[in-house]
Amino acid sequence: KFLPPDGIKIFANVLHTHLAGTGLTLSVIRENDNGEYQEIRPVDRNLQYDFNFQQTNHLMEEITVLPGDILLLRCYYNTRGRTGVTIGGESTNEEMCLAFPVYYPQVEMNTCL
Repeated sequence: KFLPPDGIKIFANVLHTHLAGTGLTLSVIRENDNGEYQEIRPVDRNLQYDFNFQQTNHLMEEITVLPGDILLLRCYYNTRGRTGVTIGGESTNEEMCLAFPVYYPQVEMNTCL
């Protein structure tokens, strides 16, 4: 209900997690004619993520996200060296799993995609 009928075009993305993050993958999921959901293609993937080397990834080709599509973000962590529970939060010793797709056209919305 937020996207235009022709969808949006993602042309860049930033992946973000904290110190325990080891990898992230952002994918487009679309419903096929049989009513099943399938991954169309990855938007961005970094399976060697390093918190100290974050960057904007400019995609080789734009990716269209249509109304009804799902953006699925997978994050991978390694907390083996930690002695306590790792919780979600803003501190670098806490964790988060975020993607910041850069797209056009501008979409008027008051919530996250």
